[in-house]
Amino acid sequence: MKSKEQILKIRATVLYILSAFPKGIDYIKLFKILYYAQQKHLVCYGRTIINDNFQARQKGPVCGFVRKGLKLIENSKKLEDDFLIFGKNIQVSMGKDCQIISSHEMPDMDELSVSEKKCLDTFIEKFRDMNSKDVSDFSHKDKAWERAFNRAKDDPQLRVMTILEIAESGGANHNTLAYIKENLELDQSLN
Repeated sequence: MKSKEQILKIRATVLYILSAFPKGIDYIKLFKILYYAQQKHLVCYGRTIINDNFQARQKGPVCGFVRKGLKLIENSKKLEDDFLIFGKNIQVSMGKDCQIISSHEMPDMDELSVSEKKCLDTFIEKFRDMNSKDVSDFSHKDKAWERAFNRAKDDPQLRVMTILEIAESGGANHNTLAYIKENLELDQSLN
């Protein structure tokens, strides 16, 4: 279960991306922007943007919590607990070929740092004009995704990519990986 603060951060991050796509965005682009922005932020700053597990799925990395929340909205399920906070004013509708996620609500910009916005903007721009198949194919070159996807063939529970795998795949150096590991250990000891 996520804390209210973690959910509000995830929500602000998703709304920030949605605000860059006034006509909406599909699952593939949303998840890849989240993944690569997270990876870049890990490599450059040693910290995640959102507290969510990324899973290696058929079409590339996917955020577990965000995916579950959007699927509940898409299937018109009653949102409860964590997903009630996350899903407020977010819509999922059927587009021409796929589901489109949209919202007219603006993000709480107090939730996002300058460095987080910078990383998100990099991948919003990179993927903005790419079709979703090309975005998915691009993500299949990622080593963390590839390792987790191959692991999951034997055991679906192993599809989760670790923070260290994501950072290493993005090119984090030894010192950054050590810093990330130290912070992960500190976070775990506090929980």
